[in-house]
Amino acid sequence: MWWMQFIINNSVLIPLLLGVYFFRKDSLKMTKSLCEFASVNEIFVNFLISKIKRKNFQEIFKEIEDFIGNANHREEMLLKKYINKYKNLNSELLPLDTWYPFSYESQAIRIVLYIIQIIGILQTSLGIIMDLMLSIIFFYTAVQIELIEYKVNEAKSKTQLIKCVQSYQKLKIFINKMKNSIQLLILKTNVGMVFVIINAALQLLQQESIGSSTAFVSMLIAGCVRVYITAQPAQDLYESGQNLAERTFQISMLQNSVSNAKIGFMLAIHCRQPIVISVPGLIKAYTLQYYAGFLSTSVSYFVNLRTALDR
Repeated sequence: MWWMQFIINNSVLIPLLLGVYFFRKDSLKMTKSLCEFASVNEIFVNFLISKIKRKNFQEIFKEIEDFIGNANHREEMLLKKYINKYKNLNSELLPLDTWYPFSYESQAIRIVLYIIQIIGILQTSLGIIMDLMLSIIFFYTAVQIELIEYKVNEAKSKTQLIKCVQSYQKLKIFINKMKNSIQLLILKTNVGMVFVIINAALQLLQQESIGSSTAFVSMLIAGCVRVYITAQPAQDLYESGQNLAERTFQISMLQNSVSNAKIGFMLAIHCRQPIVISVPGLIKAYTLQYYAGFLSTSVSYFVNLRTALDR
């Protein structure tokens, strides 16, 4: 099944890439093909990453599934808190601007190509599922951090504080595994959406048809929303980590015994390291501040590309 979907995706991706080259002298068609290529290419990358990181994602979602299945009342309330926060966030011969190195005047060939392209479009529309998957991972991690913060607040004995330290160490292992698994997905989404936003904006400046303009307005908005869907939960995760660091330091200062204070201070030192989603050398911190910069950079690239095309 995986290979069938992969082959169908490539059957659309390669002609789109050929279309970018074939229509290189027509800036309108070229940017339209490039926009469509960026969207379909994202699914291609999704296939590769999900295949390479399959074991990691299985372990991550197994842990999330076990947690949800065994959640107590407080844990359910925290999950509902994050779920409620994110619940409000889809007349040519062929539908895509592709180019094939053969004739498709035959009705049979045209029907086959049309079906392949429609399946490719459906695959692309489901690309947001990967973003939602990342959002779930982020808010699950934030829930775990808040649970540790609650346990720290309730800790009265040395044994309880030690359990808090152990819980945080276990969570750090999960966070490191999660970061290793999602870095390429974060990078892929951001690079792909920059291409979509820039080329959709170029299309809007040149389109005369209201129908076409509406389609590219949707693509432009979707490109912005796709990045926000993961940036907001990443911001919440970062803030949860900061809150835990501050609270553990305060708790360590309020302990009556020296041994408890030492354990609390040790936990505070561990929590001082920010929990930041990043891509080494490319994305320093994936937060709402980064998202604002992402939009600013997209506008800058658009202006430069528009100037170059006008020449």
